[in-house]
Amino acid sequence: MAILKSDSGDIVYTLTRRKGMKNILIKVKHDGSVCVSASPAVSDSRIEEFIRAKASWIVSTAAAKKPSFSAGDKLANGMKLRIFGEILTLQIRFGWDEDAVSDGENLIVTVRELDNQSHIRQLLIGFIAQRGRTVLGKYYDCFYERCGYMGNKPMLVLKALKSKWGHCDYKNNQIMLNFALCGLPTELAAYVAAHEVAHLLVHNHSAEFYKVGESLYPGFREYNRLLKEYDTRLWEHIVIG
Repeated sequence: MAILKSDSGDIVYTLTRRKGMKNILIKVKHDGSVCVSASPAVSDSRIEEFIRAKASWIVSTAAAKKPSFSAGDKLANGMKLRIFGEILTLQIRFGWDEDAVSDGENLIVTVRELDNQSHIRQLLIGFIAQRGRTVLGKYYDCFYERCGYMGNKPMLVLKALKSKWGHCDYKNNQIMLNFALCGLPTELAAYVAAHEVAHLLVHNHSAEFYKVGESLYPGFREYNRLLKEYDTRLWEHIVIG
C-alpha cells in the first residue's frame, strides 16, 4: 500500500502493475478502498500526479462508500441487518433461553447479559451460518445437478475464510463457501456457488472454465466482475445502518 498526501486529504491506495495497459485506472471499491492500475512503463511520479488530479473525487467517493460499521463496533437495538437481501431490525432482549430468531421483520437476540457483545455476536453468527447453510446449500445443489459431475458429490462446508469467497478442495472432496456471502446481494452469493461447482469440471480459470460457468449461471463473467467490488469482511456487509 502507498499513501499520497493531497489538498483533499491523505489517499491510501494499492498499486497494481499490468502489462498492456494504455491508461492509468483508479477504482474505488465497495468498501472505500482505492486501487490504482498502470503499465510497468508508467513512472511513479506520473501515477502520483494523476492521483492528485483526481484527489477530490477519490476522497469524496471513498468516504461515501466506506462501511458505516466495522467488526469492533457495538451492536445495538434498531440496527438494520441485511442477510441474503432480507432487511431485518436487530432487537436485543433479556431472557434465560438464549437464541437468535427472525420473525420476518426483526432479528431477535435473547441473552442473559445485555452488555455481553461477544456473546451477542456469537448468537448472530450462529443464526447467519444456519441461514447460509440453507440458502447456499440450495444454490450448491442446483448447480451441482446442472454440471453433470460424475465423481462423488463433495461435501459443502460453510466457514469463515479470510481472503476467499470460496474454495474447491479436490483433495478432501469439499466445497467451502465463506459465510460472509450472507451479506452480499443474492445473485453474487449464487455466483460464488456456481464458480466453485464449475471448478469440479475445470481446475483453472481458462476460457473453458468460464464457458462452463456461463452454462451453470448466465451472466457468470459479469458477476465475477461485480464481486471484485466487495471484500470478505462479514459485519461490514451485514450491518447496513
